[in-house]
Amino acid sequence: MEAGAASIVKCEAEEISANSDTKKAKREESNIMENTMKQELKICQSCGMPMQEEQYGTNQDGSRNEKYCCYCYKDGAFAQDCSLEEMIEFCAPFEVEGGRAKTLEEAKGMLGEYFPALERWRA
Repeated sequence: MEAGAASIVKCEAEEISANSDTKKAKREESNIMENTMKQELKICQSCGMPMQEEQYGTNQDGSRNEKYCCYCYKDGAFAQDCSLEEMIEFCAPFEVEGGRAKTLEEAKGMLGEYFPALERWRA
């Protein structure tokens, strides 16, 4: 192989290696960010709302409950005695308002798929 061709092959190999290292670093960074988000952001297991600490519900003894938001769970009990279908009806407008769905029907469909996975609604 000529010196020039060997040089090109070496450069291409180094570029491929650098690209692989960059992709690996980005994957690791993405995994770290995802794990951080999961740890920092809790989801209400009744309405699906992302919660910050001040939005946690409360247990009967006044301690905070990290499973449910303050709108769904107060003083150790659910704030609304409602069915899954009623919760979907109640939450759908918030999905449209927040831009996560274009119509109420679309929001209801999305929530109808999502809510059954939340702890309160698991069969």
